[in-house]
Amino acid sequence: MPLEQVPAKVMEAARKTLPGYTFDTAYKMKIEARMAFEVRGKDKKGKVREWKSHPPAKSSASNKSTQATAIQMRCRGVGTED
Repeated sequence: MPLEQVPAKVMEAARKTLPGYTFDTAYKMKIEARMAFEVRGKDKKGKVREWKSHPPAKSSASNKSTQATAIQMRCRGVGTED
């Protein structure tokens, strides 16, 4: 998917997690019937990383407002050593 179509909150979180990386690839998928995004990028040395986000798991109504804005994330290297 084009990077321009990735939600701004997702890109902001990816840039914050991986400062100095230039993102060039994005994917949209479903995880447990919810939308998820993955973005990949490189740093100045050519090291590739991917960053994934997806909405938190469903829970009680009392946590609904907090969880609606939360973004869970993880990042890992792709094809390179740390």
